[in-house]
Amino acid sequence: MSKQQITILIIGSLLLVASAAVWAVSFMSTEPVAAPPEAIACTMDALICPDGSGVGRTGPSCTFSACPSTGSLTGVYLSDAQGPRRSPALLPGARL
Repeated sequence: MSKQQITILIIGSLLLVASAAVWAVSFMSTEPVAAPPEAIACTMDALICPDGSGVGRTGPSCTFSACPSTGSLTGVYLSDAQGPRRSPALLPGARL
């Protein structure tokens, strides 16, 4: 082997080792990525309040919001799947 070939081999080896070191340092210093929160999808039901306004389901438990005028969860429950029906008086946080 000539002196020029040995020099090229040494420089190539040093570049390879340096690249591997940079990759290893960047890989180990990366913080783990947190999993995104699980998406929650509520049904498109509506509760028609006594004053005529409507409220939908909200929050992680998909409960109805309270009616703005009365603060209660009483009214006519509307659903695309079943059609309108009268709902019983519900306590806040109750599910239909």
